[in-house]
Amino acid sequence: MIPHNPMYCPSSSSQNIPSLYDFLHALDEQEGGGNIFKCLETFFQEEGIKVTYIKDLINSQLVKLGVTKVGWQITLKQTLAKYIQSNLR
Repeated sequence: MIPHNPMYCPSSSSQNIPSLYDFLHALDEQEGGGNIFKCLETFFQEEGIKVTYIKDLINSQLVKLGVTKVGWQITLKQTLAKYIQSNLR
């Protein structure tokens, strides 16, 4: 049960955002089939990170989560932005 919070308003657009597992695996496929992003799943889970939180993470937080390369950080944020943008249509 979700505690009463007047600021809580579930977004219907978040229904089309993939699970963390699906998001990271899709990124690996998109980037050539390596396991770069799949390997990050445990770090994200340990910190309670959901896909929709990625857009709010600063670079130092991403580094803490194992996203040590700038290119990986950009890929994560750009791909999430595309999911969000496609849900707004």
